[in-house]
Amino acid sequence: MTVIPSIRAFMAEIILQSARNLPARQGEQVLTRVPTEVVSLIEGTPRTGWIPIAKSNHLVDAMVEVLGAAGFRRVFSEIAVTALHYPLLQRFFAGATRLLGLSPVGLLKWSTHAWDYMFQGVGRLTYQLSREDADGGEVEMLLEGFPPEVLHTRAFLESLAGTFESYLKTTSRKGQVDVDEHGARQGRVVFRVSWR
Repeated sequence: MTVIPSIRAFMAEIILQSARNLPARQGEQVLTRVPTEVVSLIEGTPRTGWIPIAKSNHLVDAMVEVLGAAGFRRVFSEIAVTALHYPLLQRFFAGATRLLGLSPVGLLKWSTHAWDYMFQGVGRLTYQLSREDADGGEVEMLLEGFPPEVLHTRAFLESLAGTFESYLKTTSRKGQVDVDEHGARQGRVVFRVSWR
């Protein structure tokens, strides 16, 4: 059976609400670009259900068009913080922070487990610690095996980079997330997360 690349409906719902909460002009510009049937699908799917990425892309692509890649990444960082405290993730997140710690390393490790809960048919996310010491750290997050249609725009990459940036904010660390797309055509992207 072929799995359709999909995202959990509650995450699409959080993104839709975020678009509605943008400053009026930006919010209107985003929502006029999203087909009505996509909004209805997001609103009508049970929260633990699945929304095809091809459908949810209409929403995130519209946000990138209006906000630009950097603006979308900033907004998605806020969306990711909201998602961490959403009832369907909150207990999973709380248990993971007790087990792994509330640190960039702990949250990045956790994200590899959360990945399979949040997505299906979108590849695999793995974690590789490069360095951690008193001065900071660096982790490589490897996304591989994803279908090419997921990356037809920058939205998916910027949303993932924004999520990793939210982990730095959550742990009160200064840092950055760099995206290495050289292997994207072969289904491989590396996110280098560094902090001090």
